[in-house]
Amino acid sequence: MAYISGSNGKIAVAGMSILTLESLHQAPHTPMRTTELLGMIGTQDMILFFLVVLLLFGAKKLPELARGLGKTMGEFKKAREEFDHEITQVVAQGETEARAKDPVAK
Repeated sequence: MAYISGSNGKIAVAGMSILTLESLHQAPHTPMRTTELLGMIGTQDMILFFLVVLLLFGAKKLPELARGLGKTMGEFKKAREEFDHEITQVVAQGETEARAKDPVAK
């Protein structure tokens, strides 16, 4: 992957559109979508990765590793959802308390 940086403050990445430094600063909290992340990984990279994993762990261990990875990802997703739910509850509770204290805002 080639990175090209110019004196005009633009960054070009091979196969991607040109980004300006200003556009990166305008939306600092925009999460990268999975499709964008996977777009950076090529087919050859994935094949090489799977071959290395196959050589390191062997064919008999792969199902066990995949099962463990799936469980870990599921637990991570569940924890993230619980965290998001708690944050949403705290924000809603704070808004409710603020409305109760400020009769003008009703």
